Amino acid sequence: MFDAAFVSLSNFLMGLLAGRPGKRTRTGNRHPGIAPWSLYPTTDGRVLISAGSQSHWLRLCELMERPDLAGRFDTQGARLAAVDEIDKLNALEEWVRN
Repeated sequence: MFDAAFVSLSNFLMGLLAGRPGKRTRTGNRHPGIAPWSLYPTTDGRVLISAGSQSHWLRLCELMERPDLAGRFDTQGARLAAVDEIDKLNALEEWVRN
């Protein structure tokens, strides 16, 4: 069981071992290096939505009919820096509820 738990920490542990500065905080269902990556409520539960690459993000914006978001958060770094803002826009939450 230790090896499974250790592997599941890889994203967090690598940041720690690489000496990334900053206080470590709880992130809930978010991913530390990918945005968006979270659970969003639907009419019958929750769904995990993530955009791990630029092409995924562009496709997600297209599916949500939100091209304005594609241009505004055009890199993974920009999305990570604005993850709270992206969630506050409720674009994903509104889309999965419909």
